[in-house]
Amino acid sequence: MPYKAFDALVDGLTRALLSSPDAVAAAVVPRYPSALVRLFPVLARVPAFGEWADAPLDLDPHEIRRRGFAAFRDMLGRLADRQPVVLWIDDLQWADLDSEALLRELRRPPDAPVLLTLLSYRDEPDDAVSSRITADDDTTVEQQVVRLRLGPLAEEETRELAGKLYEAQPEGKRYVDDIVSESAGSPFLIGELARHVSALRLLGGDVGSRTLRLGDVIRDRVRQLSPPARRFLEIVCVAGQPLDRSLALKLAGVGERGRPLVTTLGNACLVRSTTVHGGPGVEAYHDRIREVVVEALPARVTRAHHAELAVAAIGSPNPDPEAVFRHLLGADRRPEAAEWAARAAERASNTLAFVRAAELYRQALSLATWDVERSNSLEICLADALVNAGRGAAAAPIYSGVATRNAGLARLELRRRAAEQHLVTGHIEEGIAQLRSLFADLELPYPVSTGRAWLGLLQRLLQFAVRGTAFVARDEAAIDRRMLLRIDACDSAAKGLLQVDPIRGIYFSATGLLLSLRAGEIRRIGRDVCLGGSLFVAAGGPIGAWGRRILERARRVADDTRDPYLLGLSAIVTGIVALTDGKWAEALRDCDAGTQILAEQCRGVAWERNQGRMVALRALEELGEVGEVIRRADSLRQEAEEVGDIYAQITARQFAAFWRIAKGDVAGAREETSKTLALWTHRGYHLQHFYALRLQACCDIYEGAPRAAAVRLLDAWAALKRSGLLRHPVVRVDGHLTRGRVMLAAAAADVLTRRALRATARSARSLSREARADARAHADVLRAGIASVRGRRLRALELLRGACERFTAEGLPLAAAYARRRWGEMLGGSAGERIMREADAVMTSRGIQDSVRWLAVHAPGFTG
Repeated sequence: MPYKAFDALVDGLTRALLSSPDAVAAAVVPRYPSALVRLFPVLARVPAFGEWADAPLDLDPHEIRRRGFAAFRDMLGRLADRQPVVLWIDDLQWADLDSEALLRELRRPPDAPVLLTLLSYRDEPDDAVSSRITADDDTTVEQQVVRLRLGPLAEEETRELAGKLYEAQPEGKRYVDDIVSESAGSPFLIGELARHVSALRLLGGDVGSRTLRLGDVIRDRVRQLSPPARRFLEIVCVAGQPLDRSLALKLAGVGERGRPLVTTLGNACLVRSTTVHGGPGVEAYHDRIREVVVEALPARVTRAHHAELAVAAIGSPNPDPEAVFRHLLGADRRPEAAEWAARAAERASNTLAFVRAAELYRQALSLATWDVERSNSLEICLADALVNAGRGAAAAPIYSGVATRNAGLARLELRRRAAEQHLVTGHIEEGIAQLRSLFADLELPYPVSTGRAWLGLLQRLLQFAVRGTAFVARDEAAIDRRMLLRIDACDSAAKGLLQVDPIRGIYFSATGLLLSLRAGEIRRIGRDVCLGGSLFVAAGGPIGAWGRRILERARRVADDTRDPYLLGLSAIVTGIVALTDGKWAEALRDCDAGTQILAEQCRGVAWERNQGRMVALRALEELGEVGEVIRRADSLRQEAEEVGDIYAQITARQFAAFWRIAKGDVAGAREETSKTLALWTHRGYHLQHFYALRLQACCDIYEGAPRAAAVRLLDAWAALKRSGLLRHPVVRVDGHLTRGRVMLAAAAADVLTRRALRATARSARSLSREARADARAHADVLRAGIASVRGRRLRALELLRGACERFTAEGLPLAAAYARRRWGEMLGGSAGERIMREADAVMTSRGIQDSVRWLAVHAPGFTG
C-alpha cells in the first residue's frame, strides 16, 4: 500500500485525534492540510482535517507531494510542542521508497520535529530501504541516533536457554542440537520448540528418532486444532496482513460466536490480536508460522481462501484496491486482478506514491491482454508515474513505444515527451536524436552545426524586426493543434539544450516565440516572451535592448491577464535580468516571489520553478548568505533527485561543494564535483564543465597548490572559449574572475610569474569593461594583487579601498570583507589590525572556517 511504513502509524494518530477534544485536533492542523489529506485520506475522519478533504489542488503533483510531506512534518511538530511524541515504525524492512522519502523529510534539519522515533526491522541487504534509512551516521545537535542491535543468540547462549527450559526434564536435553539448528537464535522459536517437546512428554509421547524441525512442530500443532480453528488460522495466514477480526470469523464460518477461537489460538502463539482501522483485528503470531501454514495448504485451498478474501474486500463499503488485487492474483483470477491493479495504481498516484503506482501499472499490464486503446492508456499512465517518481529516463522509451502504436498528432506528442525526458535526465545524445526526427516530421529545421544555429538565430531576429511582437489573442481550442505542438516542441528543445548547447537553445527559443506570436495563444506567448527575452538581454547591445522591451511587454500581459503562470514566470525572468545586471538583491527578491506564485497557484511548472530557485541560489552566494545557500541547495538537490532533474541536481551539488571548501572540507568538495561530472555528458564543453573546473581550481589553491590550478585552467581555457559560453555576461564575468584569481595565485607563488601576471591583467581589463559594478570592483582587487606582487604597495591600497567602497555600495558584505582584509594587511599597524579583525569577524559569522586559506582563493596575490 502507499506509504506502508506509515499506514499503521497514521491509523493510530487518527484514532488519537478522534478521541481528543476538538480544540486539540484543531491546534495540530498544519499548513497545507489539503495536501496532507491527499497523502493520508484516513485523516479526513477527523473533523478538523475532513473539512479540507475536498479542497481543490490544481498544482503540480510534485508540489502537492512536497506540501503533503511538509504538512506531516508540521503536524507532528505541533503535536510535539504540546506533549512528548514517540513514533514507532515496526517491520521497517517492508518500507517502500515513498515511505523512505517521507521519513527522511521528518528527520531533515533544521528544526526537525522533537520526536523519539523507534525503527525496528530485520537485518536486510545494504541496498534495502531500511538499510539506507538507518545507514546515515550524520548526527547533529538536534538529532542523536542510538542503535540497539538485537541479534540472534549465539550458539552457546541458545544452548544455555534451552537447557534452562529443560531443567525439570533432563531427557529433553537430547533435542538441544535440533533447537540450536532450527531456532536460528530466536528466543521465541527456542521457547516454542522446547514447549513442543515438553507438551509431548506430558502427553506420554516422544519425538522419537525424528529430528526436531520447526516446520514439523507448527504443522503438528495445527493438526491438533479443531476444523473451525484450523480454517480461521488458514484465512488469517493467507491474508498476509492484519485482518478485521469479525471478517475473519465470518469467513471461517463461525461468526462472532467463534471468538473463543481467537483466545485459544492466541494462547497457542499462532495468532495475535491487533487493530485494523480502529477496530479489533488479528494476524499471524510470527512470519515463520504464517509461512509454514501457507506452504502446507494445497494450492486449490490457498486459491479458495484468496477468492473468499477478494469477494469480502470487494463487498466492503470502501474496498482497498490493492488488497483486492493481491487476493485475486492469489486466486489466479488474473484478468480481474489486472483491473484492480490498475485501480490500485491510480489510487497510489492520487496519494502521490509514484513509485508504488509505477509498480502496480507494470503488474496490470503483465497480467492481462488489453485492447490497444486501454494498453496504450495504461502505458502512458506508467510513464507519467515514472516521470513523477523521478525516473524520466525509464519513462522516455515507454513514451516512444506507445508512440509507435499511435498515429497523427498523438504520435508526435508522445515523441516530444520522450525527447524531453531524455534531455532533462541527462541522456543528451538520445534526446537530440529524438529531436532531430521529431523536427523533421513537424517540418521545422534543426541546425546541423553551431554556425548554422547562429545564422538561424540572426534570421529569426530579422523576422522580429520586420513583424515586431504584436499578436491577436485567440483561445487555445481555436488554434490548430499541430501549430501548438510545434511551439511545444521548440520549448522542449530550448529547455533541454540551453545548458548543453546554448546557441541552439536560444535559436529554438526564438523560433518558439515567433510561432507563438503567430498562433496568439496567450500563455505560450507569455512563456516564450519571458524565456526568449531573458536570453536576448544576455546578448547585450541592440539585441539586449530589444529583449528588455519585449520583457516589459510580457510583464504588461501578465498584469493585464492576472494569469498566475505568467505573473510567476515574468517575476522570475525579471530576476534573471537583474542577475545579468549584477543586481543580486533584486534578483533574489523577484525570483523568490515568482517561484512562490508558481508553487502555490500552478501545476506542471517544475522546470520554471527550478530556474527561479537556481538564480536565487546564485544571488544568495553573491550576497554572502552562506547558511541559506546550503539549506536551499540541499532542498533543491533532494527534490531534483526525486524527479530526475539532472540540471537542477548538478547546480545544487555545485553550490554545496563550493561552500564545503569554505568549511575546510576540500575532500568533500572534490568528491561532490566528481559526482556532478559523472552525471553529465562528456561530449562538448558545457556550463557544468566550467563550474566544475572553477571548483577544482578553488580546491587546488585552498590546499596550497596554485601550480595545479593554473595547469588545470590553462588546459581548459581554449575549450571554454570555443564553447561560446563566454558570450553570456554572467559566465564571462565568472570565467575571467576565475582565470584572474588562479593566475594571480600562481604568480604570487613564483609560478609562471610573467605569463600569469599578463593573463591576470587581461582578465582584469575584461572585467573592467563590464556594465556590472561588482565586476569592476573585482577587477580592482585583481589589479591590487598585481600591484602587490610587483611591490607597488600604495597603488594596491588605493585599488583595495575603491573596491571596498563599491562592494559595500552594491550590498555585497562578504566580497567587501575580502578586500578589507587585504587592505588591512597592506596598511599594517594598529589600524590595519583593526580592519583585519573586523573583516575576519564578517567571514567567520558567514561560516568561513579559515579566512587565510579562503582569501588565498578569493583575493590572491598579496604579500602583506
